[in-house]
Amino acid sequence: MKLIDHLRLIWKSILIITTAFMESIMESMIIQALVSANKPIGISRQRIKNYIIDNFYDGDMTMLDEIKDECNEVLKKGIENGTFGIRKGLTGPISLR
Repeated sequence: MKLIDHLRLIWKSILIITTAFMESIMESMIIQALVSANKPIGISRQRIKNYIIDNFYDGDMTMLDEIKDECNEVLKKGIENGTFGIRKGLTGPISLR
């Protein structure tokens, strides 16, 4: 195996680890938003995003869309794996399971 192939493999591994770490952080922020709302029926996606932006966002406008996209992706995965629950269909409030 050539050096360039080793470097590509290392880079790919770093990207996988970084992505998993960032998803874990976002999941923790979503859980904090749900717990702080203290509503058993859950809260809207928009309220979750606003909580994350208000409490964890440093004000860099270039990252705002990426944060929202990451939040959507983590919510989707969390709903699929059972971490989060949805009431009243796909657009309903989100809660912890």
